[in-house]
Amino acid sequence: MVARSAEEAQQKAIAQFGDDVVLQQDEDVLDTWFSSGLWPFSTLGWPEQTEDLETFYPTSTLVTGFDIIFFWVARMTMMAGHFTGRCHLRMSISMVLSEMKTIRKLSKSAGNGIDPLILIDRYGTDALRYALIREVVGAGQDIRLDYNRKTDESATVETSRNFANKVWNASRFVILNLDDKTPEQLEVASDDLELADRWILSRYHATAEALINQIEAYDLGAWLNNSMSLSGATSAIGISS
Repeated sequence: MVARSAEEAQQKAIAQFGDDVVLQQDEDVLDTWFSSGLWPFSTLGWPEQTEDLETFYPTSTLVTGFDIIFFWVARMTMMAGHFTGRCHLRMSISMVLSEMKTIRKLSKSAGNGIDPLILIDRYGTDALRYALIREVVGAGQDIRLDYNRKTDESATVETSRNFANKVWNASRFVILNLDDKTPEQLEVASDDLELADRWILSRYHATAEALINQIEAYDLGAWLNNSMSLSGATSAIGISS
């Protein structure tokens, strides 16, 4: 029963259920989103001016789903402004949602969630991370993650594991052929570089610059696709040579 006072609530209850109705007030007077809105500063000792509050507030970057911007992020912003006079963060990043191939949001309440530990045990942590980031191709486009509940298998994560193994094997091959030399010792004079060498070095430096810009902009999907593209180009050169 929702009311502005106990008396008003009692009157509403009697009108709906009769004179014998007994009301009991919920001890938790803050709902989930209200109490969550206090999180950025209440966890740091507020309303006391603690050392933690002075050191860590405002926070740096908030990573959240776009579906709860109104429910949570907006409440945090308004409450922070009201109680502390400052915005609670410097940057907010809205991430996409994970969905099944049936375009249904993964949700605890829907009972269709995936235990990440199962996929990690089968394919490895890096493979799962890679699979989730690789699917982020643009703002507002949710992740379509395939998952066979009968076999606990995912073709998406398996493909990511295979690519991670490819990078690992290529890196190991390079390291085994360095003969314990440093990059400085292996540096070749520019006049001795072949056309293919100049091309791949140009691609490498251009990609490195792009990756730095994409990481700083939290454009992780583009960052990973660029990395994968460069790896494919170097592999193609290795095969052809």
